[in-house]
Amino acid sequence: MNKKTLFSLIIIAVLALYLVIANNQGSQPVVDLAEFENGLDEIIVSRQNSDIKIYRHDGDWVINEQKFPADAGQVSTMEKKLKELNVTDLISRKKHYQRYELEADTALHVIARKDGKTVRDFYVGKKSPTYQQTYIRFPDKEGIYLASGTLDTDFDKKLDNLRDKEILKIEKNAIESIRLTYRGKTLNFNKVKVEKKVDDAEEDTETTKDDKEKDSGKKSVSQDKWICTEYPTAALDNDKVTQLVTAFDPLRAKSFPDMKKKEVQGMMSRVQLKAYGRTITVTVHRKFDDVSYLATSSESDYPFVIDEFRAKKLFKTIGDMKK
Repeated sequence: MNKKTLFSLIIIAVLALYLVIANNQGSQPVVDLAEFENGLDEIIVSRQNSDIKIYRHDGDWVINEQKFPADAGQVSTMEKKLKELNVTDLISRKKHYQRYELEADTALHVIARKDGKTVRDFYVGKKSPTYQQTYIRFPDKEGIYLASGTLDTDFDKKLDNLRDKEILKIEKNAIESIRLTYRGKTLNFNKVKVEKKVDDAEEDTETTKDDKEKDSGKKSVSQDKWICTEYPTAALDNDKVTQLVTAFDPLRAKSFPDMKKKEVQGMMSRVQLKAYGRTITVTVHRKFDDVSYLATSSESDYPFVIDEFRAKKLFKTIGDMKK
């Protein structure tokens, strides 16, 4: 074997060894992450002096020491993102944190715990140029990494965005009565069952006159009818009353102002509903801004803001409810 052939064989062997090593490295994860099933106990998201702590309390997700009810759907999405965190590449072993917006005092810091153990702990920087990935780093590892997805969007949430905005949800058929106070007048609406005869015109057109007379008055259906106690002879438009009750299926807040319930005064409209064996109250107090109103409810410990169109559903007089 001449030197030229031997040299070629050595080169081929080196290349083969390189490919084996490269393939083996490629099959390994970029960084080892703890595996866990769904059901985290705590998620902490912080930036500078702002900390949001989401944790389980009596089986429900709550936020911070005030125990604000959290939006379970959003928390579930966070859990999924944390479980499926996919680190795709090591960008640099150098601490070029400023370049990637990963400085400790400005980056988003995400911590997740399960059964008292930390299963995720990382800092979130800016998006990659493709906007399909995000730069991250780990407190206990050197280097800057690239992770799949837009983690800054997934976790950079304000407190108000994470709170559960469903104030109440009452199916219209569950409402037995409505007490509406607006413009200093109170109206009481009660739901009663009435029997409605089937109109002959709705029957088969081939039915003979004798058959119709024979069946007349025998076919009827049971329907709900609303009656106003203060105006018992007034013919109410059931569709308009239905529009009022559907305002509570569900009633969702637009936002939560930074104030306590006892601080809220004044009243523009109040609705008291009897449903599910109890009385439920919603009060609209005043305009909050040009497009929304401040409100409270017996179903929430906190004042909330609702859109103008929701509030105006509760601004009704007897004239608005008549046919």
